[in-house]
Amino acid sequence: MIKYLVTFFLLVSAALGQVQSIDEDILFHAAGIKTPAAGPVGDKSLTLIVTNSVIDGDLTGTIPICVYLSSSSGLGNTDVTDVFTELGASSNKIAVTQDGTSLPIEVEYYNETEEQAVLWVGAASLSNAAVTELTLTYNSTDSANSDLGGLHSDTATNVWAADWRSVYHFAGNTATNLDSAAARLHAPAVSGEASLTNGIVGCPHTSYQIADPTANNSYETTSTDTYLAELTVMCWVYWVTDPNGSARHIDRWGGSSGNSEYLLTTRQDGSTDLYRFAIYNGNFDIFDSGGLGNTLWHSGILAYKNDGAASEGRAWVNDSQLGTTHTGGDIPDRNLSIDFNSQTGTGTHTFRLDEAWEALNELSDAYIQMLDDNCRDEMIYYTVN
Repeated sequence: MIKYLVTFFLLVSAALGQVQSIDEDILFHAAGIKTPAAGPVGDKSLTLIVTNSVIDGDLTGTIPICVYLSSSSGLGNTDVTDVFTELGASSNKIAVTQDGTSLPIEVEYYNETEEQAVLWVGAASLSNAAVTELTLTYNSTDSANSDLGGLHSDTATNVWAADWRSVYHFAGNTATNLDSAAARLHAPAVSGEASLTNGIVGCPHTSYQIADPTANNSYETTSTDTYLAELTVMCWVYWVTDPNGSARHIDRWGGSSGNSEYLLTTRQDGSTDLYRFAIYNGNFDIFDSGGLGNTLWHSGILAYKNDGAASEGRAWVNDSQLGTTHTGGDIPDRNLSIDFNSQTGTGTHTFRLDEAWEALNELSDAYIQMLDDNCRDEMIYYTVN
């Protein structure tokens, strides 16, 4: 209880601009978090404290976490803009380590003038029992970090474990939808008006705004039907305007025999400002999130597994599990895609997409919850050493 009260106190104090007047050692110890160790002598560094309060089970492997650098980063709204003062445009000198081991980094966005950056770091593990500490160093005298790569670069694929088949950040290019995962399943351009805009954490130009898409925009992964044992799909959506009640596919999987399913966003009960995530398989028969407001970011995640007897789906919307089970058939691996199709309706309907990912396994509840909190920048405390 003391830990959560102190955490609340930290957040309120940060909002009031009073955090600098508080003894951090006292706060960290009272919250059950050990005081972050300083970086090596002469290093400019940050300690990234991944709170275990949002990690429901230990996670191992290469776990992608979002590191947001700005004047108000993480759970403590910490100013970490000294990174930009020190490095200027030299983002390739940023390094992140865990227990002394260098971690892979993808730079989704870096702008030294705006003093904002979005990095994806492949952590080795995240603990449920205690906080996980990472160290980010930023020294202008360092050599370029060979474990760091730019958006969609070959080096950046090391952030994404083999099970991630496609990872779309929707940043940096509206001509194509580039895949950061190793499979390089780049999707074609959208057939509607597209522009780059603010993403989930508010960083400029790190999500994709689409107005009035006019056709399917997807890739075909196989020419004949194959079947998957497991699948997890995630996408973030921000509805802007939709005057005609259109249903839009975000993710689509279906075979040539016509047994197709869709992760949809659609209007809720004909309302002008309430929307929903739903799965469609002839009917909206797996889950329906109910009405969600527009002009806000919403996450939809579906974990799906065929155990040989029946398929089941676990759906999450905005960090809450809907808990519906679907007893369907196999998961066809033909046209498994990020799909920007407007299924019905006419006129202009505008929405934003961010962080659309597909994994070829059924991710755990703990992993799914971590993804939501992480993308919202609600998982890490930043400490300037």
